[in-house]
Amino acid sequence: MLARVRSALDLMAESGVAFELKTVLTRRNVHEFEALRRLFSEYGKTFRWDAELLGTYQTGGGDPAAERLSPGEVVALEQADPVRDGEWRRLLQDWEPAAPLAQTPFRCGVGMGGPHFDPYGRMRPCMVFESLSYDVRRGSVREGWRQVLPRLLGGFAVVPGPCVSCALPQLCRFCPAAALLAGCSVGGPSPFHCELGRLRAQAYGIAQEEEPIPRAKPRAGVLAADR
Repeated sequence: MLARVRSALDLMAESGVAFELKTVLTRRNVHEFEALRRLFSEYGKTFRWDAELLGTYQTGGGDPAAERLSPGEVVALEQADPVRDGEWRRLLQDWEPAAPLAQTPFRCGVGMGGPHFDPYGRMRPCMVFESLSYDVRRGSVREGWRQVLPRLLGGFAVVPGPCVSCALPQLCRFCPAAALLAGCSVGGPSPFHCELGRLRAQAYGIAQEEEPIPRAKPRAGVLAADR
């Protein structure tokens, strides 16, 4: 299988086709981290990867959380990757605590930058927001983007809870779309992401209050950074 993938990548590179590579790191392939980094370097400058498995889509199954790395393992990998580590350092160089949520549960630019289309003609405000979509086969892109999706997004209200006043949303990167996919309420919280945000803050020298966010219970057999 690897030989077939590499053959396809070589053909695209030789033909001048622009492409990017990205992988998801899990317990099954994390031991290949360095090998993947070397492979990616043959085709581009950026080693794109993610390890924050959330949940199954409507047509999926299984238990992604069982395959997910612990928050401590994710942060350790980020610090071991010069590109990702540098990105976090630049992002947090002028860090300030986030303001409490007031009018909307969204802290990102969802619904403003551009839509995502799945293979079945459904338009979403972002790729992760599976539960909120518009079927362009029964209308138009203009109607969906300018009328339907804004109305649906406007129906989400701020949900009381620790995520409303948390100062670290830039570090946990949790959002209503991810919360729904993970089986949480729109307002969260997710113990996995709370711990991820706390450990990132600790790793990059972000000052925290004594108990800024809920802490997840550590699991046996994880890295020391997870405790």
